Amino acid sequence: MNSSNNVLEYPVTHYMRNYTERLYLFPSTQYIIYIQAVTVANITSDVKFVEIYTSSTAAFEGLLDAVVDKSDSTILLNIPSVLNDTRDSTMHIIVKGPNLCEQYSEVPEHLRVSAGVETNEIAWQAAEVATNKLAGEQFKVGDNRIYGNARSCPLKPGEFYKIMIMVTERNSSAEPIVLVKSIRVEISLKHHEAWIVPIVLLLAVIGVVFYLYRRKKQNLTESLLTYEMAVSQNNENHKEEIKSAILNFEQRPASDTQSLSQATTPEAISINDENKEETSSLVKVKNFEDYVRQAIQSGLLDKQYQTFPRGQTRSWDYGKLPQNKSKNRYGNLIAYDDTRVILKKLPNDAHSDYINANYITGYKKEKCYIATQGPKPNTVIDFWRMIWQENVLIICMLTNVTENGKIKCEQYWPDIGKKKKYGDVVVLNAKHNVFADYCFRTFNITCGEETRKIEHLHYTAWPDHGVPLYTHSIVIYLKKLLATPPGNGPVVVHCSAGVGRSGTIILCDICLHRAAAEGLVDVFAETTSIKSERVNMVDNKQQYLFAHLALVECLLSTPTTLPCNEILLTRIKELKNQLSMQQDRLQNIAWQDEALRLVASPTQLSERNRAKNRFPELISDKVSRIYLKRYPTSDEDSDYLSAVYVDGVKLQNHYLATQLPMPSTINDFWRMIAELKVELILMLQSPDFQDLTCCAIVPASDEFNPTPYLNVIVKENAELEYYTSQKLLLIDNSEKPSRKQFITILCLTEWKPGRDQPPPPVMTMVTFWQAAERIARGDGPTVTLCHDGVTGCGLYLALSFLLERMAVERECDVCLAVRAVRRSRPDFVCSLEHLEYLYDAAVAYLEYFETYANFS
Repeated sequence: MNSSNNVLEYPVTHYMRNYTERLYLFPSTQYIIYIQAVTVANITSDVKFVEIYTSSTAAFEGLLDAVVDKSDSTILLNIPSVLNDTRDSTMHIIVKGPNLCEQYSEVPEHLRVSAGVETNEIAWQAAEVATNKLAGEQFKVGDNRIYGNARSCPLKPGEFYKIMIMVTERNSSAEPIVLVKSIRVEISLKHHEAWIVPIVLLLAVIGVVFYLYRRKKQNLTESLLTYEMAVSQNNENHKEEIKSAILNFEQRPASDTQSLSQATTPEAISINDENKEETSSLVKVKNFEDYVRQAIQSGLLDKQYQTFPRGQTRSWDYGKLPQNKSKNRYGNLIAYDDTRVILKKLPNDAHSDYINANYITGYKKEKCYIATQGPKPNTVIDFWRMIWQENVLIICMLTNVTENGKIKCEQYWPDIGKKKKYGDVVVLNAKHNVFADYCFRTFNITCGEETRKIEHLHYTAWPDHGVPLYTHSIVIYLKKLLATPPGNGPVVVHCSAGVGRSGTIILCDICLHRAAAEGLVDVFAETTSIKSERVNMVDNKQQYLFAHLALVECLLSTPTTLPCNEILLTRIKELKNQLSMQQDRLQNIAWQDEALRLVASPTQLSERNRAKNRFPELISDKVSRIYLKRYPTSDEDSDYLSAVYVDGVKLQNHYLATQLPMPSTINDFWRMIAELKVELILMLQSPDFQDLTCCAIVPASDEFNPTPYLNVIVKENAELEYYTSQKLLLIDNSEKPSRKQFITILCLTEWKPGRDQPPPPVMTMVTFWQAAERIARGDGPTVTLCHDGVTGCGLYLALSFLLERMAVERECDVCLAVRAVRRSRPDFVCSLEHLEYLYDAAVAYLEYFETYANFS
């Protein structure tokens, strides 16, 4: 509070209903303003007063910086000073990460909202102390000490963390000051601790692998043995529980153990046979890939989907009753009367038997699944009543709690390590494992004296009404589902509405079980069946297409994933002798990734924009370009730059790949850096100054202005063994107040300038990748640069994808890494030499860990 007392006089010369006076007050200050009228005869009125808080102008001086200390898995923060902190305030350090410690400090709800922490995300307070004790100082995150009212939970090696600093003011309703960007930091594994990270074992669930290099027919038992040698021996534990699953073909009677390719069932109905029904889709497994490819090209899948009914086809009168209306998330998606799940009625509630959920018939099993909407606040208890009543042991969740700022599902489980009671059911969140695209949880639920274990399989990367970017992670998810014993109850599957995503997963699971038992796939027939039991199952053509592609990969794709164990080196040596075969396979399955990739309609580039490409022949309609803000706004061509987004292992659009800037595009390049808030630039090659199309990214001067509103200042230069490092400060004056952005440029010195130059030694590239991964950065993409924007960028980004999965998922899959980057540019990683280089990088990365036991 301002303790000074000032008296201001406001002379009144004529009568008005309201009087206005402007007061000039200090920011971040509490005032009590007294008002009293005094006449010329010195007669006074009653005193009125108002208490106000002026808004804060506090701000952080500089940006948040972090240094990882691998010796004790802590992060040392360099906290910027706080300007204009004129009122008592509190600084909060908030950490988002994969796991909580036992004695963690919860983040208050209003801080979670301001920090952008979703309800299903794990976060804790590492410190809550007076601002003047931390501002401008260093703070160690992860040392397990108590700071004020919070504990700085220990951090785990091999995990990513986001750290945010916030300042809140006492007795103020003002929004907390939030650092412009959070910091994402990975705690790298120490050599002697790497063994503690669990290997992610992919359970073999399909039971037969078809190698599609036009080999002769093989019997089923031989295929199973081949596949199981490439994965894990741990499947034995589940064989008794999931005899009907695809894992267990070898246990079937001898009369049934013939190869699917030798099954005596009809061939697939040809899509070119005019005498057959166009919509038929009964296909032998061995013919399924060719069938799907032709069906996409001919438009047959579209024709099939058009025959499905849209909307209500059966009565749902009970769900439309006024007493049940609020239990439906969407008014046009209600549970059909004859297939709905009927709950046991509660006392004094005649309509407590309704929940928006339907039984779905599986492969030769009635009530195999329950498809339901994501619980609402008023149906969470009903949801757990259903789980207990139906003896459910598996819940498949295919939505996030919030998506695009909208609530899609109520969080119906407690935070990790906590219990919560829902009606008569107590739920303990006992365990979870977080991966890039899914989170597997284990709940212990208790009702009365009985406790059951529930497996909660949460897929987190499926957009509403759409499909995932690629099929690989869904295949892993389906395998996890198939390998999890369901017990005697149905499998509950839900998304938000419980129709689109839910229908797609149920459809795939049914088809896989039939393929295992009969050697046949009939996606059309199974879709027709499940749509008759719940409205709008498999909600759109894209999901119908995705189901086909996921099944192709599940049933027919050659396994390319290798566990990081003691035999990995031997397996890599074998695969390096089959590079041509792998290259052919990548080419043969490219149609699958192209079928899923939604590319914007090609637009004809103007001659001016074509000239912005160093190699115009690399311009492709199959690449989705980025768009910049026009500058100046009257220049229609100023929104173009030759660059493409590339996904990382955990984040969409994590990278940008582009050519080294040209003299005509250098200003556009820096506009892109500012607009997309890029904080890390990786130059894989230096500019070739013998080439007139090349120029320096950073001039020799210490300060330059690529545009009138951008100012770039060189802060630091360093030369290391394999690369140089520059730290810059970019000041963006395009809006008020100005925005500051620190940028790091790492330039690899071992890759010679120019086109078609061989890459540097593998260990050099791995070292460069590790250096890049240690750089703390915000949420903007990382920019990769090479001479043509394709050759070097594609190789580095595939290497990054490969090594990050080895570090996080404990799997080595070169072909998957190539497929991942080719989704952005089909011409990434096209040579056998680069394919071999990636295998060599995997070996070099293993040697960095010194012993293979570190992966066990």
